[in-house]
Amino acid sequence: MVKKKIFGVAVALAGIGIIIGAYVYLHKNKETSPVTYQASEVTVNTIQNTLSGTGSLEPVKTYSITANVQGEVLSSDFEEGDEVKKGQVLYKISTENLEESIENAQENVGSAQKAYN
Repeated sequence: MVKKKIFGVAVALAGIGIIIGAYVYLHKNKETSPVTYQASEVTVNTIQNTLSGTGSLEPVKTYSITANVQGEVLSSDFEEGDEVKKGQVLYKISTENLEESIENAQENVGSAQKAYN
C-alpha cells in the first residue's frame, strides 16, 4: 500500500515537473520584437465609408388606381418613383372609344325616342 502511494506521488511530481519545464522552455525561447514606428508626411485625404447590403423595402402607403375609361394612353407626364400631387394629370388617354360610346348612346336614345312615339 505504501508502495502505491509513493508511486502515485512520484507520477504526480513527474507530471508537474514536465509542465513546469515546458512552460519555462516556451517562455525562455520567446523573443519579443521591438516596436517600430513609421514616420509619414501629413496630408489631407478623404475618408470614405461604403455600406452595402440586401433586403426588401416596402412603401408606407400604397394606392391602386383604376381608370373609369378605356382607351390608348397617349402620354404620361411622370416616371416611376416620382412624387405626384393631388389633381395632377397622370395620363392623357385617347377619347376615340369614348366618342364612339357617346355616338352609340345617342343613337340608342334616338331609337328609344322613336319607339316611344
